[in-house]
Amino acid sequence: MIPILLYHKIANFDFGGTWVTPHQFENQMQYLYQNGYTTIQPDELLTSHSSPLTSSILITFDDGYESFYDKALPILLKYGFRAIIFVITNYIGKENLWDVNIGKKVRHLDWSKLRKLKDYGFIIGSHTMTHPDLTKIKLNQIKKEIFNSKTKLEDGLGEEVNFFSFPFGRHNDTVIKIAYEAGYKLLFISLPKANEPLAQNPIVNSQDILGRMGVYIIDSLTDFKIKVQKRKSIYYTFETLKSNIINSFSQGTWIWKTLNPFHRVCI
Repeated sequence: MIPILLYHKIANFDFGGTWVTPHQFENQMQYLYQNGYTTIQPDELLTSHSSPLTSSILITFDDGYESFYDKALPILLKYGFRAIIFVITNYIGKENLWDVNIGKKVRHLDWSKLRKLKDYGFIIGSHTMTHPDLTKIKLNQIKKEIFNSKTKLEDGLGEEVNFFSFPFGRHNDTVIKIAYEAGYKLLFISLPKANEPLAQNPIVNSQDILGRMGVYIIDSLTDFKIKVQKRKSIYYTFETLKSNIINSFSQGTWIWKTLNPFHRVCI
C-alpha cells in the first residue's frame, strides 16, 4: 500500500477543518524525512506495478491555495520532497469565492507561481473549473468542467496535464468515464482506500481511482504516523473513519452554493 496524503490549506488559522499549521506541516515532513520516506510522482504509479515502492509516499494538495507557495513550498524543498497540486482553473490568481468562508477570503496560486512550481519539479493537476459536485450537474457541464480545465492548464503551463482530483471526492461511473475520455491517466478521490501500484487502464474500474488520507488541524503527530503506516491496524481504521467523516462535511459547501442565490462563481 502506497500512502497518499491529502492536504488543503497551510495556515496560521482558519475557521474550517481542512487545514494544518506550518508548524504541524514541518513536523510531519521532518518525520517522513527522518524515517527514510521519499516522495514519488503520480506517473511512477503507472510504471511500478511489478515492484513495490518501499518507503515511498505521494503528497497531494487540493484547491491550489497561495499558502502552498508561501508556507508549504519552503518546507517541502528543505526536505527534498515534491507534491502534486490540483488547481481550480477559473480561480487561478483569484479569491476562493467558490467556497463557504467564515472570515476573509483566501487567494489561489496565480499563473506565475504555478509555472515556478513546475520548474521546481512539482506536478500540476486539474480540480475542475469551478469545483462543483460532478455527480449533481448535467452531462454537458461535466464535460466542460473536466475537458476545459485540462485544456486551460495545458495552454498555461505548456505541458500535458495527466492527473485529476474529483471535487469533494464525489464521482460515479459516468464522471470517471468522461475523465478518462479527456485523457487523464490517474484519478484521485478524497477518501482513503488501498492503493496498490497500477497499470494504466482506461476502463472504468474502482482500482483506477486512487484514494487519499486527509491530514487536518485536529491530527497529532501520532495520528499522522498512523496515517502513513503501510499495514492496517485498528488505529488506521479509526483514522480512515475520521477522514471520511471530515470529508462528508464538505458536502455542505455544494449545498450552500446551490441554495444561495447570492453565491458568485467565476465563469
